[in-house]
Amino acid sequence: MSWRDLHAQVLGEFCEAQASMADALCSNWFDAHSRYLLRRKLAKKAWTLRAMRKRLFNTAVIECANAKCRVAFVPYRKNIVYCSNACRVRELGLKAYYRRRVPLPTRTCPVCQKSFSQKRRHAMYCSVRCRSVAGYHRRKAAWALNPLVSSSAVRPSRPCKRCGASVVGRRSDARYCSMRCSRASKWVKLYKENRSSVLAQRAAYRVANRERVNAWQRAAHRRRKGAA
Repeated sequence: MSWRDLHAQVLGEFCEAQASMADALCSNWFDAHSRYLLRRKLAKKAWTLRAMRKRLFNTAVIECANAKCRVAFVPYRKNIVYCSNACRVRELGLKAYYRRRVPLPTRTCPVCQKSFSQKRRHAMYCSVRCRSVAGYHRRKAAWALNPLVSSSAVRPSRPCKRCGASVVGRRSDARYCSMRCSRASKWVKLYKENRSSVLAQRAAYRVANRERVNAWQRAAHRRRKGAA
């Protein structure tokens, strides 16, 4: 990497870091723009090629940590071990690839008692089903230990407001036996509140699509006649 490339890379990173300063001062555009120009001018002066050479004078030359590169370069920071971003990405990708190739030890599933090979290091169950079963048992044990949740006085049985089935809700204000009844009652309520607009939309649709509606009606009539 030449001095010009190093200078362009460092200056580009510095300008990207300073972009947030203009966003923070966007309430006063003139002040923000003036400060941005001043700091960019000072940055150009501080990060010129002469200033970089002065700072990097007597700095030890190191080799790139990438085994396939090994280019000698002068690091402009203490924690830099790669000569370029491409070498850093390539080396980290190889390390991750070889780390994934290491076979993980087999583990016994606590639910079904079957041994399985882990795909992740922190995998505890052999499948999603076993994980769901274990979570269900954990929640059931927590509900049994909590007297407020397991008490029949807090969770009384009442009839569903739509179908009349018994409701033993986890909450004291449960009114429906299932999500299906809750959604159906919600749509019925919305239809009653907006009945006039719904009927007007249906009439407008029938007028605009008269042939399609007639075809549907004829097909329904044929199905009913055939079933009879």
